[in-house]
Amino acid sequence: MLVLLPTVAIDDVLDEGPPWLGEVDPEALAVQSVLLPVKKRSLGNRLRFRFAHQAFHEFFLAFSLRAKPDDEIEAAAPPEVVSWLREMRSSDLF
Repeated sequence: MLVLLPTVAIDDVLDEGPPWLGEVDPEALAVQSVLLPVKKRSLGNRLRFRFAHQAFHEFFLAFSLRAKPDDEIEAAAPPEVVSWLREMRSSDLF
């Protein structure tokens, strides 16, 4: 399971994502997604990404909780995530 933290190692994304994601070029993620590489990187550290804006992080966390409810995470979630989740649960679009 991939945990949505403020940053994530590219290896974790590729390992935990759908099989087709393993074919994605990590550099393409920085150009064609809502993920950006984290600038601080030293020799031996894995490439890490972050969401381009915190709102993306909040949305995808809520979307994940909508698909796989987790009462413990939901109880600790920021108000913005709870708001997204409430809106998703009341909509037929998600």
